[in-house]
Amino acid sequence: METDRETITVPRDHPGVPHLGPPSRRRLLTGIKSMDRFLGGFAPGQVTLLRGLHHAPTLLPRLLVLAVLDRGEDVVLVDGGNVADPFSLSAICRRLRVRPRDVLPRVHIARAFTSFQMSSILEDALPAAVEEHSPGVLAITCVDELYHDDNVGRDQATVLLGRALDRVREVTEREGLVTLLADLRLRPRKSMDRFSALLDARAHEAVTLERRSRRSLRLRRRDGRTAVLASPPPGQLSLDEFEVTGIWNGGTPSPLEGMEEGASVPTRRWRFG
Repeated sequence: METDRETITVPRDHPGVPHLGPPSRRRLLTGIKSMDRFLGGFAPGQVTLLRGLHHAPTLLPRLLVLAVLDRGEDVVLVDGGNVADPFSLSAICRRLRVRPRDVLPRVHIARAFTSFQMSSILEDALPAAVEEHSPGVLAITCVDELYHDDNVGRDQATVLLGRALDRVREVTEREGLVTLLADLRLRPRKSMDRFSALLDARAHEAVTLERRSRRSLRLRRRDGRTAVLASPPPGQLSLDEFEVTGIWNGGTPSPLEGMEEGASVPTRRWRFG
C-alpha cells in the first residue's frame, strides 16, 4: 500500500487482508553474464516473448531452475507443445551442483493438448494456480501452437488466443510475475504468421534468438538492438556455472544493481558466459 511518504508492506496471506498488489520482486537473470548484460534480465510484471529457443534448448530450463534457486519462489509452467521435460531440469540442477529433488517439486506443470484446453488453463485455472502456489515466474511454451488447428476456424482461434493472452497479461501485471512466452518450434516462423501480430501486441518485450553458426548465437530485441554471443562447445561448463546462485554469490551486489529501467546497452560481441 503506497502513501505520499512511505510504502507499507502487508503480508499477502494475512487473514482478512485483501489483495493489495504484487509483491516486490527483482529481475530474473539467466546466470550468463554476457546475456544478462545485453537483456538486463527479465522484469517482473512484464510478459517477454522468446522466439527461436530451439537454438538454445537449455535456456528455458535454466531460467526455471534459477527462479527456484536464486529467488526462492515456485514456478508455474504451462506446456502447449508437449515439450516440458523434467530430465532437462534435472540435468541443469546437476550442472549447477544442486539436487533435483530440491527444485523439481517447486515447478508446477500443466499440459494442454487442444486449443480449448489451453484457453481453459490460461483463463480459468491460471489465476487459481497463482493464488495457490504464489509463483514468481510463469512460463508458457508453444502458446499459439495448438491454435493452428484445422478443426478450429481462423476467426475463432484468433479470438480464443487473444482472450487467453489478455488474461496472461492481466495476471502478470497484477501479481508482478516474470512471464515468459517460449516459442520452441523447430520450423521457422513466417513473418506473416497469423498469430505473430497477436503475440507481439500482448508482450511487453520480445527477444529473438538466431543461430549464426555452431559456435555463435545472435540475440535481437524488439527495439532492433542485437548482440552476438559466442557459445562454448556442447557439454563444456563455463565459469558462471560454478556459481550455484547465478551470476553473483556471497552477498556481492548484482552487476545489474542500480541499472535504470530501460537503460540503453550498446550492441557488441560478447562471450557466452
